[in-house]
Amino acid sequence: MRRRTWLLAAASLAACRRRPPSADALLPAVLAGKWRRRDLRDLPAESAPAEAARGTVRRIYEAFYEGPTSVQVDLFELVSATAGLDLAQRWRPAAAAVFFYKDNYFAVVKWQSFDRGNLTAFVRALEQHLGSFGAGRAAQ
Repeated sequence: MRRRTWLLAAASLAACRRRPPSADALLPAVLAGKWRRRDLRDLPAESAPAEAARGTVRRIYEAFYEGPTSVQVDLFELVSATAGLDLAQRWRPAAAAVFFYKDNYFAVVKWQSFDRGNLTAFVRALEQHLGSFGAGRAAQ
């Protein structure tokens, strides 16, 4: 009898688990009312760069936004927030790029023309948006 109870409880918990957010939800068509996404691609997790520890990347998305500044966003959904911290410590800084992690998401924002105010606004808006999908809320 106890075994059945445990199996039912486990099945119930698995059924209540939320689906991970879609690419469209994570990288919205319009961000902060100023930037419009013109392209969104789903990349294979196996294409993660060497800095990402093996098995820590669930999904990778690449998006291009047009607005006051044109930017490319590479977004990595990771298995945990700890993996995000680890990746942030391993990632190599590059010219015309900035990176950050928020919960279990790691984002790299690249640009071609520099405008500090607009880039800062874009990165803040993206970071705030991703915060609404935190590790505890996205993959309970």
